[in-house]
Amino acid sequence: MKKIIITSIGLLLLTTSAFALDPLGPPVAASKKDVTAIAGFEYLYGVMDLHSESFIFITHPIPPTPSVSLLFSSAKIKDVKTNKFYVNLISEIGGDDLDIFLRLGIANANPDKSANRDNLAGNIGESDYDIALGGGIRTTFYQSEDGREKWGILAQLSYTNFDYNEKNSSVNGYDVSLSATIKMLEIQLAAGPTYQVTDELSIYGGPFLHFVKGEAKIKGNVDGEPGDGSCDFKQEPELGGFVGLSTDLAKNTKFNIEYQLAGDAQAVGFRFIHRF
Repeated sequence: MKKIIITSIGLLLLTTSAFALDPLGPPVAASKKDVTAIAGFEYLYGVMDLHSESFIFITHPIPPTPSVSLLFSSAKIKDVKTNKFYVNLISEIGGDDLDIFLRLGIANANPDKSANRDNLAGNIGESDYDIALGGGIRTTFYQSEDGREKWGILAQLSYTNFDYNEKNSSVNGYDVSLSATIKMLEIQLAAGPTYQVTDELSIYGGPFLHFVKGEAKIKGNVDGEPGDGSCDFKQEPELGGFVGLSTDLAKNTKFNIEYQLAGDAQAVGFRFIHRF
């Protein structure tokens, strides 16, 4: 006979709010006709609250041992911290008005354990650093006569795989050990101005939309009996805003720092861009 255990534990991995954000940078093209290539390094640190959906974990024992189903109810996961490191390569194919860029890096995401003692996020293992891929386009659609004011549009996406190692915990008197893997696709659409304050300093910002779609797979055991489960998840379009500063560090080398805010998420990041 199957045992059903109802718990108040929310699962970190099945979210309907922002899970993570990616660096945006100025929403205008960076390429120039006399530049052969542009490369950079990017980092983003984010903190967010997540809203989990319910999730059922089912064991698969050898008969006649009964299976166990753990029903994890929805919950709010607090203070999930993310780190993303990227190498950014920008193509000159588009000329002055269009950039095509690619990203390759690593990322992790971990909840604050002390803030999540009453849900699974406080008892699940840590996220390893895993491969993160991304890319997108930037285009400039307006430039003032003196060149100091530009308006542009940015569209980007990223794919990230998060692995969480096993950690032992107790649920309603059962010894539970779970690990998890998330495969996640994110899309960000942004628009706004970039204004050249001085020859070496510019500011940028504007609104953006954020979408998330992915899948979570859970493995582990309950009282020594192996089990698994999975669930698709998505985030409806969420509106946010960003603001940043760009300055010249040396000839052909720029440094950007920016802040993003969207619903239950916020992030700060920086990048170095060099033109060859």
